[in-house]
Amino acid sequence: MNKKMILDTRSINTRLLKFRVLIHRYLGINSSLIPFDILLLVKIHDGVQDVTIKSLLAGLSHSQTGVRYHLKRLIAEDWLVLHKGEVDKRNTFVTLTACARRALERAEEQAALEYNEPMQLADLEYPFPSVRT
Repeated sequence: MNKKMILDTRSINTRLLKFRVLIHRYLGINSSLIPFDILLLVKIHDGVQDVTIKSLLAGLSHSQTGVRYHLKRLIAEDWLVLHKGEVDKRNTFVTLTACARRALERAEEQAALEYNEPMQLADLEYPFPSVRT
C-alpha cells in the first residue's frame, strides 16, 4: 500500500526520509541499513586503502553475523567482489564492482541535486512496505 505524502522539506526528518528514498531507489536497500553501511565503508576506502573482511567486521558496529550475511548477499548480487592480496595471500579484500560504483555515483549525484535545490514542498512516495501510514 503506497500512500503519497506532502512533506515540508525544511524538516531534518523529511531530509532523512528523502535520503532513505534515494538509498532505496538507487541501491535497492530496504529493511536493513547494514548493506548500505558495508557499501559506504568500502566506497570511502575505494582507491585509497584496501578493505579486508577483518577490517570491515571491525569497522562496523553491527553484529558479525549480520555483516557476514549481508556481505554474502552483496557478493551474490554482484555489488562486491572478494580477492586475495598480492603481497600477503592470507588477506582477503573487499572491492566494489563497476555496477556498484555506478549506482553509488548516481545516488551521490541525485542526493547533491536534491539537497542543493531551494527548499519547497515535495511529493514523495514512501517505498517501504513495513511502515504503515
